[in-house]
Amino acid sequence: MLDGLFRPRAIAIIGASNNPFSIGHIVIRNLLEHGFKGPVFPINPKERHIASLKCYRSVLEVPDEIDLVNISVNYKLVPGVIEECGKKGVKFGIVHTAGFKEVGEEGIARERAMVELAHRHGMRLFGPNSQGAQNSDPEISAYANFTFVPMKPGNVSIIAQGGGMGELLKLHLHKVGLGHRLYCSYGNECDLTMPEILEYYGQDPGTRVIMMQTESFKDPAAWRCPRTPGLWSTRPRWRRRCTAAPGSSSSTTATR
Repeated sequence: MLDGLFRPRAIAIIGASNNPFSIGHIVIRNLLEHGFKGPVFPINPKERHIASLKCYRSVLEVPDEIDLVNISVNYKLVPGVIEECGKKGVKFGIVHTAGFKEVGEEGIARERAMVELAHRHGMRLFGPNSQGAQNSDPEISAYANFTFVPMKPGNVSIIAQGGGMGELLKLHLHKVGLGHRLYCSYGNECDLTMPEILEYYGQDPGTRVIMMQTESFKDPAAWRCPRTPGLWSTRPRWRRRCTAAPGSSSSTTATR
C-alpha cells in the first residue's frame, strides 16, 4: 500500500527554507495554501521558524510520527537524512534532489546505495530528481510537490515520468475545469515503480481516468507478467481507464 505517499497523516520537509524560491519553501507553501489536513514539520538546523511553523534541526526532534518526508538537500547529505528518517520510522520519502542516475556512473552508484540504505530501515523512496506527489481528496489535500498549478478535486489521476509533461497535463485539466485526483512525477524511479503506482491508482475509488506520460520502461515485463498480484486482475476495468499522454515516447494506450 502506498497510503503513506498519497494519504500521509504528517509530512516533514527536509531542506525547508525561508528562501521563497527554494523547493523546500514552495512545498511548505503548497501544503499550507491547499489546506493539508495533517501537521507539517519544516526541518533545517539553521532556522527557528519557516512560514510561521516551528522548525526542527532533525526529524529525530519531531515529537509526532511522520508518514512522509520531502527531501531537497544536497545529494551528499541525502544518506545521512535517510538514516535519520529510518531511525524515526518514516516509511516513505520523496527525493527531489538531483545528482543521481541522470549524471552517470557515479550517480548510479549513489542511487543504488541510497535505496539499499532506505530498505534496511523498511523505507520506500520516490524519485530521486522528482517533483513529488499530490492527492486532492478533500479529506487529505496533500500538495507534496513544488509546482504551481492549483489543486482542484477531480477524478482524473496522472502519473508522469517527466515533470514538465506532467505539469502540462495538470494545467490543461485545470484550464478546462476538470481538476485532478492523484498526481505524481517519479523522476529516476529508483525504488517505487510506475506499475506499483498504477496499481494503486487503479484501486483508488476516486479515480475514474488515469493519464500516463512515460519516456522509458524500467521493467517492461511488469506490464505483461506483473510481480505484484492484481496489477491487471484485481480491478480489470482500470485497464480501460489508462491512456498514454501525447508527446511522450510511448503514444499507444496503456491497456494490455
